[in-house]
Amino acid sequence: VNMSKAFYKPGIPPKLLRTFTSTDRNRSVQVWLTPCIVTKFGKSTASPACTVLINPGNPQLSGVSKFPYFPKGGPVPKEHVKGSAKDWQPLGYVSNWGGMDVGSGMLYASSVVDGLVHQLGGWQLRLECSMKPVIEGDDQKCPVGKCITTYTRGGRLLEEYDAIVHTTPPFYRHHSHGNPVSDLRQCYRTSLSTAVSVCNNGVIALPLLGAGGRGFPLDLAIDVAASEIIEWCGDLGSLVMDHRRDDHDNGNSHNIVAFGIPELSNAESLIQAIEKKVTQSFSEV
Repeated sequence: VNMSKAFYKPGIPPKLLRTFTSTDRNRSVQVWLTPCIVTKFGKSTASPACTVLINPGNPQLSGVSKFPYFPKGGPVPKEHVKGSAKDWQPLGYVSNWGGMDVGSGMLYASSVVDGLVHQLGGWQLRLECSMKPVIEGDDQKCPVGKCITTYTRGGRLLEEYDAIVHTTPPFYRHHSHGNPVSDLRQCYRTSLSTAVSVCNNGVIALPLLGAGGRGFPLDLAIDVAASEIIEWCGDLGSLVMDHRRDDHDNGNSHNIVAFGIPELSNAESLIQAIEKKVTQSFSEV
């Protein structure tokens, strides 16, 4: 669901579909249609010109460097791809990889936000990630539900974002402990709180967490996103469904979180989910 479409829609700019505004906490949420949240949503675009990106990564902060492709929904392969298989390009849907049952198909670096972030961040991002301390287990620098910030030092990524807030969503089916939905909610809470602290009244770019390589069902990922972004906005009674399609006052006076969604149907589903929850809250008052 987070697959970049920038390579075959290079001239399509982001389009704002809906704005929701919380009047009492000076916060807004926008839902945008964009071919790519990494390359078509940051500072190089006229709008929304986001300065901070929340990146759904992995506990090792290693991007996708260990594998040329990855099974959607997990599990994490226990070894690097070896032999003739390392150059094999799996097309379509597969159910087995290296003797291991996998999800519904394979994803490439260009298919996921984390892959593009590390490709564009270059050696500078790899170096900064390598210097982060291990805080859990043998190699986890950003455990599930937590977040880590890196500041862009160079590479193509610097043209788009000043900072990346990495957070690790759980696998939906292959989680090792805890409740994956609760852990996904925690990802939103920790990453949004951190992003606000580093963005300095800029615009925060946010994909649908968990809906890509982590294998969450789309409807569940959208429901969690809607609930958590409303929670971030504050009192539901102050959340206004703003049907304006322009992006005026973009980030100049308050915090804005901009969802960047590549599929129109998914963006519309997220808008509907937010609207439904806001409407329900009013009817319960």
